[in-house]
Amino acid sequence: MTKKRIPTVAVWSYKGGVGKTTTAFHLTDCLATRDFNVALLDLDPQGSTTNLSQANDAALARGETTDKGFLFDVYADSKDLNALHAKPKEWATLMGHLADAGHDLVVVEYGPGIPGSVLGDRHDVVLVPFQPVRTDYIAALRGIGSLPKGTNVIPVLTRFKRTSPAHNEFREMAQAEFGVDNVLIIPEASVFQTCNNLGRSVYTIKEKVYGLNQAKASMDFLADHVIANLAGKW
Repeated sequence: MTKKRIPTVAVWSYKGGVGKTTTAFHLTDCLATRDFNVALLDLDPQGSTTNLSQANDAALARGETTDKGFLFDVYADSKDLNALHAKPKEWATLMGHLADAGHDLVVVEYGPGIPGSVLGDRHDVVLVPFQPVRTDYIAALRGIGSLPKGTNVIPVLTRFKRTSPAHNEFREMAQAEFGVDNVLIIPEASVFQTCNNLGRSVYTIKEKVYGLNQAKASMDFLADHVIANLAGKW
């Protein structure tokens, strides 16, 4: 088996309902449009990313999407999850298999409640999504604080509405905590929900949906930052 190390990006939070699936699913397809051979691992027992990705692949097979879609590997079985979380050797073996399969980048979505210590030095970048509400923000602060020192973290403010004073208050708090340039924003856009309901990414949907360009722009911006943070990892 190859000894090649693949750069990995985690999408993680202590809390559910913060936009992890939306971030992981659409970001992965964005990276694939840039010719990365991406594996998206669904390590959330809920399996939402798996369902979205399988629906997207089925639509691709029927010719109902606009691009080639991304290469996808799923690891959502509870037995596999327990082994991957608890045994570094199991994780290393999985990464070796993905490298042998030709993948050059891995995006991993974790379920809520997984301690930051599990992430350890396993990931090159950790994305921590949170909605502009107090419970999400506190969970993000606690989660980021629990990560090993030196972890490359990108806080991601999801479902953000620029015209909302309350949303802007959370944006300002996050920027004061992490730096203006270190907090990325995914706008509140019904297009994400529409795409998720159809099992499509914003890059594969054929239907004309309001806000599609804004949604793509936010994912492109996030992908730019992820790639910049992975410089020198290949």
